[in-house]
Amino acid sequence: MARYGRNKNSGWGAVSTWTILALIAGWGLWQLAQFRHTLLAQTATARTESVPQNTADSDTDPAATESASPSPAAPAPPIQVAQANATPDDDTVGDGSSAVGGSTPSVEIDSDPEANVLIARGIADLDDGRIIEGRTALNSALAILEDAPASDPRPARLRRQLTDLNEGIFLGSAILPEDAAARYIDIHYGDSFLKIGRRYSISADFLQTINPTLNPRNLKPASGVKIVEGPFRLRLVKHNHRLDLFARDWYVRSYPAQLEVGNYLPAGTYRIRSAGKIRVGDRVWIGFDGADSGTRDISLGWIYGDAGPRAGNPADDRSTGLKLADNDLAQVYNLVVENRSLLHVEP
Repeated sequence: MARYGRNKNSGWGAVSTWTILALIAGWGLWQLAQFRHTLLAQTATARTESVPQNTADSDTDPAATESASPSPAAPAPPIQVAQANATPDDDTVGDGSSAVGGSTPSVEIDSDPEANVLIARGIADLDDGRIIEGRTALNSALAILEDAPASDPRPARLRRQLTDLNEGIFLGSAILPEDAAARYIDIHYGDSFLKIGRRYSISADFLQTINPTLNPRNLKPASGVKIVEGPFRLRLVKHNHRLDLFARDWYVRSYPAQLEVGNYLPAGTYRIRSAGKIRVGDRVWIGFDGADSGTRDISLGWIYGDAGPRAGNPADDRSTGLKLADNDLAQVYNLVVENRSLLHVEP
């Protein structure tokens, strides 16, 4: 009995000790869990209070918003002129990049503001169907930008736009209502293309070209004839290898021009000389001579095609003139008038 009682008391004592230890350990673990929960909650609260309200739930880098005070705004980029209805031209390639490398330069609105106003007005007029007004505004803008730097894309785009407008009007049979530059006039008894051409400083061949339905040998007074206010004049821009055609002050179109090695053609003004238009079979030449103090030593220069220039002064072996494609030369030949049409050469 004594052994049983000892074993029982010893077992009860052992069970009681382990129970107490388990309770103490459980309480300690619970306290540790509570402390950890409190710590995590305080940390989360601190993080929430350190983030600005307008960046919550965003992917913004916290370093970018560490200061809540506003900073000075960065300068805005220059306002640029929108290129409405832009099309690729001879200064750009199909993907919109510059033909000389890099992207096509844009034009700041404060660069030649008068030209930008005229361009915007011209585009608006054309979009509204006011062709004459739009053409006038774009032509005036081009005149302002003639000395613009080569990086400025506006002159080339204006030339392209005006070429599209003018091809049928100045060089074809199209007529625009109320157009003072190209219009119909009455035919009088005894009129001929030659007489009418002399009256308006244009060639008889050109009049026949823009009036294909009229018989040049039988002009009837009941009919109207289309005329263009001439004379046509030319401008060669040597560094761009470009020959521009104008009907008085109206830009019409441009032609690629070639200046051969050794070419001697000083800047200045020349005149299509008397008897300077020469035709031999299907080949043509246009002769010119100097018309101002800087060009008077040029007594004979040529606009020529694949046939080359005509024979000049045997004592002078310098080639003076410019070369056009044969088709372009044939058109210019029909447009210019001897003693009246001018060629202005720029460096």
